[in-house]
Amino acid sequence: MLCIRFTLFVMMFFILSACAPGKQAVKERYFWPPPPDEPRIEFLGAYYSENDLPGGTDFKIFQTILGTEAELTFQSPLIVASNSEGWLVVSDPTNRGFISVVVKARKFNVLGGAVMSQVVKPTGVDFDAEGLVYAGDDISRKIYVVSRDNKVHRVLDLSKDIKSVGGFVIDKKLRRIIIPDPRSNAVAIFSTDGKLLKLFGKRGGMDGEFNNPLSAALDSNGNIYITDSFNAVVQKFTPDGVFISKFGKRGDAVGDFGVIKGIALDSDDNIYVSDGKFHRVQIFNSEGALLMSLGAAHTQRPGEGIVAAGFLIPYGIYIDKKNQIFVADMMNRRLQFFQYFPEKKPVK
Repeated sequence: MLCIRFTLFVMMFFILSACAPGKQAVKERYFWPPPPDEPRIEFLGAYYSENDLPGGTDFKIFQTILGTEAELTFQSPLIVASNSEGWLVVSDPTNRGFISVVVKARKFNVLGGAVMSQVVKPTGVDFDAEGLVYAGDDISRKIYVVSRDNKVHRVLDLSKDIKSVGGFVIDKKLRRIIIPDPRSNAVAIFSTDGKLLKLFGKRGGMDGEFNNPLSAALDSNGNIYITDSFNAVVQKFTPDGVFISKFGKRGDAVGDFGVIKGIALDSDDNIYVSDGKFHRVQIFNSEGALLMSLGAAHTQRPGEGIVAAGFLIPYGIYIDKKNQIFVADMMNRRLQFFQYFPEKKPVK
């Protein structure tokens, strides 16, 4: 059997080599805004499984021939985080766990292995300053801290202080976790060892009040941004949780919100907000003024080429240190990624 598999491996190697073009095919590029305006965002690609990682296609063909186990694929990617070095972690409720994506190794793995098999509803995920992954279970209100070697380092039980775990963000400078609590309509701030530091907000529609807060993000000054989903606004707070401002309103015009999901900020403190109802990501400046709208509703069909920024319920957004933008395209079962080009600073 091993001899037959090796023979098939060699045959496929020569077949693929023979079929390979003399030079790499030119990839069509997509920019926002489109020419002749100066481009600020470029579409880079999408991941459904490890088969889509660089160099992964031929590798997966060989895996199939050699009879290795079936590939792990996204089913309902919810929230994503990156360490800016080719390691992504994505919560996936349908898979009832977190998928660890190591780009250079061309591998999808289950984060934390068997230790995290008790996770019921995976939600928030982020990296701390040391590169550890924090992965939250909404049902148990626990956060699992996982090291680079995929070992569970510790478990934070937050069930005494919060009722749910939303899309949290880790303040790496102050070593804190900012967690939206949708069921309590509040935001909790914990130390990275699980001690409650502050709780702010209550149900309502006034400044500093929430109706289903889902996701959190930070700007370069440590200010906190919360997607207040059912109030259709983004609220901004100081690092201590004091209300500063808010923007947005419910409507169907460009710049309005339907059902807000995720939020992230780039290196210029532009604010990216995903909208699950209108299947788009809208980008605002630090004052809340609309800069551009990215994407539109699109249901990806089998065999169809990837439609750049074609979304079906985009949820979590993450922007890493290299200004790569990752969007969990939930119902299309994939992760789309883009590159932001920072604003050129005037030379003094």
